[in-house]
Amino acid sequence: MRKIPKLMVTQHPDAASKYVPVQEEVKEAVYSLSYKGLNCDEYMVDFEGKATPYHQPSQIVLELLKEGIRVGEEVFITPRIPSASKENVFRQIIAILSAIEAIYLAKNYQKDNVAIVELIHPMTEDYKDLVSTKQRINDLINFANKELNLNLRENDINIIPLLETVPSLLNLDHIVGKFIEETKPKYLRIFIGRSDPATMYGMLPSILSCKIAIHKCYELSDRYEICIYPILGVGALPFRGHLRPENVKNILNEYSGIRTITIQSALRYDFERKELFEMLNYIRSNIEYLNPLNFTNEEIREIIDIIGIFTKEYVITLLSIASKIKFISDILPNQRDRLIRAGPYGYSRESPDLVSISKMVNIEEISKQLVKLQVNSIAELPRAIKYTGALYSIGIPPEFIGTGRGLRNVEKLLGEESLEKLLKKYYKSLKKDLEFAGQFLNLKVASEILPNFAMKQIRNDVEYVIEILDLDLKQNEEYNLILSRLIPYLSNIMKEKNFLDIELKLIKELLIRLGMIRKSLG
Repeated sequence: MRKIPKLMVTQHPDAASKYVPVQEEVKEAVYSLSYKGLNCDEYMVDFEGKATPYHQPSQIVLELLKEGIRVGEEVFITPRIPSASKENVFRQIIAILSAIEAIYLAKNYQKDNVAIVELIHPMTEDYKDLVSTKQRINDLINFANKELNLNLRENDINIIPLLETVPSLLNLDHIVGKFIEETKPKYLRIFIGRSDPATMYGMLPSILSCKIAIHKCYELSDRYEICIYPILGVGALPFRGHLRPENVKNILNEYSGIRTITIQSALRYDFERKELFEMLNYIRSNIEYLNPLNFTNEEIREIIDIIGIFTKEYVITLLSIASKIKFISDILPNQRDRLIRAGPYGYSRESPDLVSISKMVNIEEISKQLVKLQVNSIAELPRAIKYTGALYSIGIPPEFIGTGRGLRNVEKLLGEESLEKLLKKYYKSLKKDLEFAGQFLNLKVASEILPNFAMKQIRNDVEYVIEILDLDLKQNEEYNLILSRLIPYLSNIMKEKNFLDIELKLIKELLIRLGMIRKSLG
């Protein structure tokens, strides 16, 4: 059996202190995977929504081989390819061919193993997309064998399904199960996205659906008698996962059963080297030895009802703030070279699929309300990093949105026992996560940007979480000082179509300083 990587370095643009152009990503990859660098064992080359050069996988593979590192055996280069149905089929084909080219060029240095063994398929919602992509990979392998005498076998390149909506995570057993039946892989890695479900459905629905997904990975493993290895994609702020040196033990316990975890840009560039290395060593030593999460069918039904309750409260607020947040997110700097958000080569997220959740929820009142909230689109909602960064930058950590009202309604609709189980079993770190985020909470500042309707709901959220969880919210004074300087400028350019370039430059500088204090852009 091949080695399963524990530490996947990614190209997420969430570092506040560093912009990384594509020209530096090859060097970044080699440093991340070499013994003299971070000594991680996997690097994700990202073609999804990102302006990554076609030849980047080949460049990285060849540089690693020159260092004497066996690629596809000791370390792994794992491209995330575009989704043919969500983004662009031509871009997907090009990304697959880039991996095949890397394999071909690596044969001059290592003849006995394949340099790239897996491709990540993003935004997986239907097993048919996985099957068609797998067939496309096999077709391109056959083409390369004919044209280049490559001698690749059809199953030498495998797919890693990436599920990143609440409905797809809750339906993981059906989506991935059908894929297993159709393609019969020898083993499978499944990527569980944590950030995008939070953006679309709220923090608690994201966390709880990820936990059910981990449980279902092991159920599938037993059912089909194949090894399944969950990957968890997390960022540094609680809304996107809360993987930080001081919180790494909590993360491995909360998501017990994962076998790989992402090390995104903020961790590598915004934290001290010593604490980063200590965190990486802790993950290496512990990640594969924790027992996987396990829930009864009754608990899963209860968790899904809780997800429905929190989703409803979160989306009500999301709909009222989306346009404001989009404006602010557009000002936040791009820390990697990304594609534009619209057009034939564009990339954007859709609206949350509330109807699918409504069909799973057992509380009739919540089910009906979710259906009523369903919309076709939400003002080109930003991607998770910029969305998170935009809200933090106006004093509203998104961890609070919908959380207080959700806790209150869980107690009201499901009872005290369900609330207690949520806090003591399903999500034990909630209080700690909110106290971290609370350092950056400033309702007074936010009220100058967000509509009154949204602020009333968020104030209720804060009031309820303080009351229910006995929160001790300590303010970061430096952060508040910068917020007080930022907001007048930000408020002005949101109202005025004509503004000075110097104003925009100052705003961007202040946004970066805020990100550096919280050690993550978003």
